[in-house]
Amino acid sequence: MPQDAEKLLEITDLHVSFGDTEVLHGVDLRLDRSERLAIVGESGSGKSTLVGAVLGLLPGSGRVTSGSIRLAGQELAGSHERVWRSVRGERIGLVPQDPGTNLNPSMKIGAQIADALRAGGLRSSAVRERVIELMTEAGIPDAARRAGQYPHEFSGGMRQRVLIAVALARGPELLVADEPTSALDVTVQRRILDHLESLVDAHQTSMLFVTHDLGLAADRAERVVVMYRGEIVEAGPAKAILGDPQHEYTKRLVAAAPAVTARTTGAMASAATSAEAPATPVPDPILVIESLTKEYALRGRRGQRLVAADGVSFAVERGTTTAVVGESGSGKTTVAKMVLGLETPTSGRVLIDGQDVGVDSRAQRRQLRRRVQPVFQDPYGSLDPSYTVERIVAEPMEIFGTTDRAGRRRRVAELLDQVALPRGTASRRPHELSGGQRQRVAIARALAPSPDLVVCDEAVSALDVLVQDQILRLLDELQRNLGITLLFITHDLSVTRQIAHRVVVMEKGRDVEHGPTEQVFTTPTSAYTAELLEAIPGAALAR
Repeated sequence: MPQDAEKLLEITDLHVSFGDTEVLHGVDLRLDRSERLAIVGESGSGKSTLVGAVLGLLPGSGRVTSGSIRLAGQELAGSHERVWRSVRGERIGLVPQDPGTNLNPSMKIGAQIADALRAGGLRSSAVRERVIELMTEAGIPDAARRAGQYPHEFSGGMRQRVLIAVALARGPELLVADEPTSALDVTVQRRILDHLESLVDAHQTSMLFVTHDLGLAADRAERVVVMYRGEIVEAGPAKAILGDPQHEYTKRLVAAAPAVTARTTGAMASAATSAEAPATPVPDPILVIESLTKEYALRGRRGQRLVAADGVSFAVERGTTTAVVGESGSGKTTVAKMVLGLETPTSGRVLIDGQDVGVDSRAQRRQLRRRVQPVFQDPYGSLDPSYTVERIVAEPMEIFGTTDRAGRRRRVAELLDQVALPRGTASRRPHELSGGQRQRVAIARALAPSPDLVVCDEAVSALDVLVQDQILRLLDELQRNLGITLLFITHDLSVTRQIAHRVVVMEKGRDVEHGPTEQVFTTPTSAYTAELLEAIPGAALAR
């Protein structure tokens, strides 16, 4: 077979601009038939712009200014929208990042898949049968019944399977998977990607896999392309590129990846993660959780209750980091809310230095609130967009009356220094900051009332690997300098091994295992813990 017959997608000297600003600078890329290729890079590197160009879906003023995009020899760059409509879905399928925003909440799942089929010319009499077939193929059980349900009745993993069904509905030659599992837990992520790969292989479909997760790239792709500032800076076999990077940017990405940092250079908390560290008791605990249970009444189901936390017990040593890990629905965030006093336990107690968080005294509750502060997952959603950074950081000091106005201003400047933000940031608003800068502001706000315990709920899960690494190092430095205690809620076990002294593993509301981090990671006693560890992407990076 001639060499060119193997080519499916060929991009040559591609330049893309938004208005007068060029954002892709001469990109060259080749994808062969039945090949899996990963594009990696941080936010702003050009990954999504490249995908938009391949799909003819550049937003706003975005346009291809020069270069070529050829699909099986057909030139697509500069094509009329009519041509693109015949390509999208039919020849190129897309699995987008967020199923929550890419499914119509007012339409039943079956109807949304049916729309994709009708767009391909399938007759009405055959649509229903094909919808059920696609849902079953995508791994959705009881497809005939679930086709009549709405997106909110599906879990995140099941919604992602629906998007996979839509993407493959018309048998495309190329599947573009744009961060398809970034919002999913590791075990769900593995199941989704395993299933996606089996479907791609069965249909002999090529896959362009876009991700900022180097572990996933190493696990799931034959070749990797690294993008930086609108250019491809390195490309080649996945293990060669990620195991022996040549470009300085690739080296930084690999060095910052938690899968590498935790396994090869030692955890940040290495001094406290020795496998010989005693499992019990926890010395000098600041936080003690005793038989903590939380139940919720199920609306519309009289007498039935959901047990979100079921007899959870563990302690957190002062000045250390304890990670609470598990899948979505395991009860991690419910426990965090009870520690923060945002939820009242059905039974059990949360003790801060021996004092019950659920005390009746308003003054005591106020004092406990000052001592325990949160850092949430989405810094943009948790920061008031109308406030300046100075007002955001100063607000807890106003609430707890810790200083006067001049003192608050001095304290804000001090806090910005501590989280490595320029003092000029004080006059800016959240939309003027990057994701990493916003999370630093959130950390500064949490530190403002001088708490003893900071609860970080998925505080780095929305960040790119380089920014994530910066925030983790910042938290480690703040802990060493200020002596604060961290309760770290996360589903990312690579991050856990990098930062935590101890780990609590939760499954279906119960704490199934806890102990020193290295002990839990190297000799897990729970089958569920072993399953979580097995699902961590990036084994190739660790070798």
